[in-house]
Order: sequence, then structure tokens, then C-alpha cells
Amino acid sequence: MKTKAVGVLLAILVASSLGVGYFAGSETRSAQTVTSTTTVTSTAACPSGTACGTFTYAPIGQLRVDSVQALIAFPLGSGQEDVQFAVTVENTGSSPIQFSSDELNSTIATDSTVRRETCNCGLSVTSFVTLNHGQNFTLIDPAAGNGYFYALLRGGPVDVTFHFDWTTNGPRPPSSNSTTVSARFVFAQPPAP
Repeated sequence: MKTKAVGVLLAILVASSLGVGYFAGSETRSAQTVTSTTTVTSTAACPSGTACGTFTYAPIGQLRVDSVQALIAFPLGSGQEDVQFAVTVENTGSSPIQFSSDELNSTIATDSTVRRETCNCGLSVTSFVTLNHGQNFTLIDPAAGNGYFYALLRGGPVDVTFHFDWTTNGPRPPSSNSTTVSARFVFAQPPAP
């Protein structure tokens, strides 16, 4: 028994030293349906210039959401911080999944600490992405040429809903899928201009 406890403690210590996140799942059952959600909380240090978020999503098929981040930038030295959201997904199944590289859509409350503003933001660059088993890709919003950006108005929490569509192209006809991720980020107060 003592050896088993030491083994479990060692596994926890190794995982925490590697900065590994943990997954917590919940499942609701009824006579008709089964709904499963996965909540992910990162225990790893967030890279400089980023705000890492906690997130929840309902796993569908062979796509797993690995992380959500908010990348913080200072455009053209203006002193205003802009935010670009990033969601990293992985194909955990045996058949390829496909989506457009600019497929990520974000929804933020209008009274949030982050505001969507329009701009003439350059040319659109889009590609069609195919992920095989074990491959991952990071979707971003806004992508180049989307015609908007996200301005960080003040520090504090912000709730974001991400949505993207993807297809599988396996042994049966292609199937369309949608994934929705609910995330929460906490931003530091931006510097005064």
C-alpha cells in the first residue's frame, strides 16, 4: 500500500514539474441522451505576452481542444494592447479531419474588458488544413484580413465563446461537425498610454 501511494505521489510530482494541465470530465445521462463536457485548467506557466484561459467544451468525435490563449500585442507602438485569440486542436482519431485556417469565430459580450473594433487590416490569407492522427493546429481570431481586431480596454476577466466547424473524411462519407468552447481569461491592467 505504501509503495502504491509513493508511486501516485511521484506521478503527481512529475506531472506538476512538467507543467502538465489536468482534465476534469463530467457526464449527464438520461434515458435518451448522453452529454459529456470536458473542463481544462492549465497548471503550466503562461508564456510572456499571453493570457492563458480555462475552458470547457463538449468533445465531439475525434477532435480534442488542447489549449486556449489570448496573445497580447502592441500595434505600431500605439501603447494600446490588442488581443488575438488562439485555440489549439488535435486529431485523436484514425481518419483525417479538415477545416479552413480562418474558421475560428469568437463571441465576446459587448460590455467586456475586450472590444471588437473594425479596421482595414490587410489581405486575407486562408488555407485548407488537414490533420492526420496525432497532428495539431492552432486556429486564431482575428486572422489576417478579417477586417477587425480586439482591443484590450482594461484589466479583468473576459468570457469568450469560440466556435468552429470541421469535417472528417474517413471510410464513410464526410461528416460535418461543430465544436464550441467556452473560455475565461483574466487580463492584467494595460499600461497607460
